[in-house]
Amino acid sequence: MIISAIELTNFKSFGPEPVWFPLAPMTAFVGENNSGKSNALLALDLFRHFSKKKVKKEHFHSSNTSKPITIKITYGYLSDDEKRLFQRHLAHDETLTITQTISCTGSDTDDRNSGNREVDIAVESFEISEEKTASYARSGIDWLDEPPTTKRDIAKLWKEELRVGEIDFKEWCGLSPNAPPTKEDLSAKVADFWHEHWDDIPKGEEPTGTQPLGWPNRLTGNLPEVVFIPALKSISEEAKSTKTSPFGSLLSWLISSVQADLRSEIQSKLDTIFSEALAALPKEYDEESGKEITRLELINRTLNRSLLRAFDASLKVDFKRPEVDNAIFGETVLNADDGFLSEINEKGHGLQRAAIIAIIRTYLSLRVRLEAATPGLGRVIFVIEEPEIYLHPTVKRSAYMLFRELAKGGDQVVYSTHDGYFIDVEHFDEIRVFRKQKVRDTPYTTVDFLEEDTLLRVWREVCRKDDIQIESVREHLHNVYDPHRNEGFLAKGVIICEGQTEAGTLPIYLRALDFDLDEHGIAVVSAGSVDLLDYFYLLFSELGIPVFVLWDGDRPAVNDVRTLTGDSRSDAEKKSKRNHYLAGLFGAILPKRGDGSYFTDEDIVWDTCAMFARKFESTVHSVLPNSEEILSQAKKLYGSDSKPMIARYYARKVLEVGKDEGEPAKFIPPIFVQVKEKLVDLRISEKQSSKLKAEETRE
Repeated sequence: MIISAIELTNFKSFGPEPVWFPLAPMTAFVGENNSGKSNALLALDLFRHFSKKKVKKEHFHSSNTSKPITIKITYGYLSDDEKRLFQRHLAHDETLTITQTISCTGSDTDDRNSGNREVDIAVESFEISEEKTASYARSGIDWLDEPPTTKRDIAKLWKEELRVGEIDFKEWCGLSPNAPPTKEDLSAKVADFWHEHWDDIPKGEEPTGTQPLGWPNRLTGNLPEVVFIPALKSISEEAKSTKTSPFGSLLSWLISSVQADLRSEIQSKLDTIFSEALAALPKEYDEESGKEITRLELINRTLNRSLLRAFDASLKVDFKRPEVDNAIFGETVLNADDGFLSEINEKGHGLQRAAIIAIIRTYLSLRVRLEAATPGLGRVIFVIEEPEIYLHPTVKRSAYMLFRELAKGGDQVVYSTHDGYFIDVEHFDEIRVFRKQKVRDTPYTTVDFLEEDTLLRVWREVCRKDDIQIESVREHLHNVYDPHRNEGFLAKGVIICEGQTEAGTLPIYLRALDFDLDEHGIAVVSAGSVDLLDYFYLLFSELGIPVFVLWDGDRPAVNDVRTLTGDSRSDAEKKSKRNHYLAGLFGAILPKRGDGSYFTDEDIVWDTCAMFARKFESTVHSVLPNSEEILSQAKKLYGSDSKPMIARYYARKVLEVGKDEGEPAKFIPPIFVQVKEKLVDLRISEKQSSKLKAEETRE
């Protein structure tokens, strides 16, 4: 069982309208800073580990405490045992949905309801209440819905005829018809009956539900554990010893001065007991060394095998030696030895973050043993805020693969990120794009996502091919994987071009036009081929990311393609159809020429895309009078015909010549001036899936 969807209402940046989005076994939250990603992660932790102390006035949207917070969690991927346990709470698709409602009562709420907006009372004066409910299947038969629990009521029930349709319950359950069962036996048999005769029992649904399985006692042990790792949290909590307070320091001094001798004797005995206890820990077989070692040593060895070698350090889980004022075993600590032995929270943040990853990796390595030692151990949901911080690229790649292993093994990883190493275009359906919208003066968070079925449906419709398989789409995307391409998912807008020549040169010209792409949050993505432009366009636009596309029109040298023959004509007709297809996909109108082709004599710029009449080089590398000489200089300087290198050299020369003439942008190709104007007002394109849905509705 892991979380398959979440719905948030009136929680921090999530407004009064519910925001629903699905979660995959591995899910990445992306978006600008302050767009709501951390709020969604916090909601997952608050749902599983609720505490009134965690809730502040600011947790309510716009600090309006008159409306409750609702966090609705849907669990999917249930095991057979979990389906049986939660059977009466499950939806038709065998998912379990639990709604958490957090309400605030008090004078501030009353004032808000009366229209007084000026009061600002501290949250301590609020009364926070919390409830979790789930839908509940009921039969309308009292004893079957809620079996009696007292001896008297059970005895009275057992004298009655207990039938459900044609089934005699007492005969079915095999209990003595003359001796009333215990409440435990009756409850177990009723649960078995619901499971075995689910289809035979008449059922209705209680809309508001009930406390599912008696939350938090029984339910807590049956839902997956949530491990929340905030971005800036140390690996170990700050010490909370009373000795750190002024009063605690004084009390400690008094005890140590009055009872010094007694404490010394007791401490000696505690040290002996501590050492003997450690030596007597249960033994485990270590497969790597082939020896029997203590369980604690096994954990430490596995922990260090999991720590990447890039860090010249070792980790050690240990117990603080007991003090007289503490229990025999003090608090658990994690020490690190990087030449200086100390607790991990005294080390650099990079090592602390690596230690967190090592602990998670150790969990993965020992999970089978843990489950054997604790039958029924549930899945774990790791909720991680910005796992990339403080990590080098090689460690990031390793951490990302660790997340994939966890998800593949049945656990779940939900994380926010600003790093291309932690997302992958191949796994587009794991990406959730957060953004802030505004209605009047109140901002609120929205979430875009692209599911596998949606992309496949759009793809088949766009390409007019019903036999396209999702495996083919993913493989095409996998084939061009690059962390830099992933930046498109993290940007406010994206420019998609054919290759590195355009991607490396366009920012130079736009910067000279006083339009810095980075400052505007626009990423340039090289598709790697004109044949992949539509792949990336659909991915980004379906995720609600504004997109602008550039491509080569490849107009042949003749005025009429009908004069071409053989392969030349076939090639021209193929490129003509491609131009028509791409322009239509991007929402542009490309007129048909007299010869029936879709070419243009001049470069053309639309609101969402631009097409070079022939090729990028034909337009861009002809604006200076001595272009051939400059291109020759570039080839000689670099000793290479590399198009991207030569294009960047030429661009710098264009700006240099313009500067010499007193106008740096004088020779910049006009097409880039027009593109800049479109980028200033770049907007989200209508999604192809929305168009298809609208067409289906009209039909």
